[in-house]
Amino acid sequence: MLLVCFLACFALIEVQTAGVKICTQDNQSSCLGMEGAEVSLRLETDPTTNWRITETTGQGGVFLENLQDCQVLRTTGVAISKSSKAAGLRQSWVLEEVPGTTRFDESYFRLYNLAFQDHTEAFVLTVNLLTHVTMTGLQEDSSTQKFVIRVDHDSPSICPAPEHQSQQQSIVIRGSRNCGRGRVSSFGRCRRVFRNSGK
Repeated sequence: MLLVCFLACFALIEVQTAGVKICTQDNQSSCLGMEGAEVSLRLETDPTTNWRITETTGQGGVFLENLQDCQVLRTTGVAISKSSKAAGLRQSWVLEEVPGTTRFDESYFRLYNLAFQDHTEAFVLTVNLLTHVTMTGLQEDSSTQKFVIRVDHDSPSICPAPEHQSQQQSIVIRGSRNCGRGRVSSFGRCRRVFRNSGK
């Protein structure tokens, strides 16, 4: 059963494990996955749409690890690709929870990459050309930059447990905070995602 919420995923080698699907808010059957070597939107039934979210080692963001091949999302310029886990800034993601405009509206997420934290404007993961994804400047009302995270408790995986097991705790949304310019609320903490130019 898929639940619209967020928590960390616990890896069990070669067994069913809790994973997440990162899907567009407008069409929640369209989720982040792989098409060949390219990161793109795929149907939720595609096995490449299963991910695990774990804390990084000292960079301040999280890894987005694919449960099919155990590689993690990274940026190269504004392009999105996958690589082996190395704990660099390009693999470090910040997930901002944005509450709905009313209490009845579903909250959604924006995905920032810490390789852009010294820019003077915010860059976020964006759906481009229907299924392609890239990093582009934040547009507050753009539906192409809004994602929901759904837990799937039956995601098969051969990926090993995270190296730093103490960081693989359940992560519960603690609500949005007003963090000021250049920072966003992520897991109840304020994280810097771009440089405040002072303007």
